Amino acid sequence: MTMQELSPQYARQAEAVSRRLRELRHQALTEGDPERVQALRRRQQELRPLLQEAREETGLPIVTELMNIKHLPLFDNVDVIQIGARNMQNFELLKELGKVNKPILLKRGLANTMEEWLMSAEYIMAGGNEQVILCERGIR
Repeated sequence: MTMQELSPQYARQAEAVSRRLRELRHQALTEGDPERVQALRRRQQELRPLLQEAREETGLPIVTELMNIKHLPLFDNVDVIQIGARNMQNFELLKELGKVNKPILLKRGLANTMEEWLMSAEYIMAGGNEQVILCERGIR
């Protein structure tokens, strides 16, 4: 399914935003805040092709958050898997991501120490995936 098949108006908006982001030298397209995406989860299979088409047009990679390891097969066409602060210490999830050959964007939670953050990255790297990007989400 292409952007135009989903909704011509939404497709035009998505294409325009993608082009503008590229002009502004943004580095990636993200699927959005997990809270908002959660409401759209049932439409995720329809929305992901929009990002893929925008990626093809702009060359920007797709970054999206994985919240449950059982959804990993849905992330084949994602360029970077994001792990949010709330899953930073989901060690079973981190271990599985060690087996994936994709960059992992690991966010640090407000309450987490630097040592905890680095140890979370170690769980991923211990499984063989050294493509870890550390993202400071904000600190107190």
